[in-house]
Amino acid sequence: MSAVERLAVAFVAGYLIGRGVRLAVTLLGAALVILILLERMGYAAVDWARITQDAYSAASGVLERLAQGELPQLDGDSLALVTAFALGLAAGSGLVLRLLSALLRLVRYGQPIY
Repeated sequence: MSAVERLAVAFVAGYLIGRGVRLAVTLLGAALVILILLERMGYAAVDWARITQDAYSAASGVLERLAQGELPQLDGDSLALVTAFALGLAAGSGLVLRLLSALLRLVRYGQPIY
């Protein structure tokens, strides 16, 4: 497989995963809204303190590993593939369109309008 084909595959994989991530985040948000509504109506009891504690402990574990320098070393070829994947992920999640839209608003109006 040539270098261009590998970059194209990495971009397409990132794009498709970005679309999947966008769908997963949407479903997670909807589930959270439903859970909050069920709690407010008295159908469910949620221990928000425990959820917050679990989220913080998971995030702190990741941050500790990053602080210890446990990042993979990338050579030139791997870096190109990771970059293509990241660009595909950004395109698939809609991040590129939002950034371009904000940039156009900045150019047109002189300040970002959200």
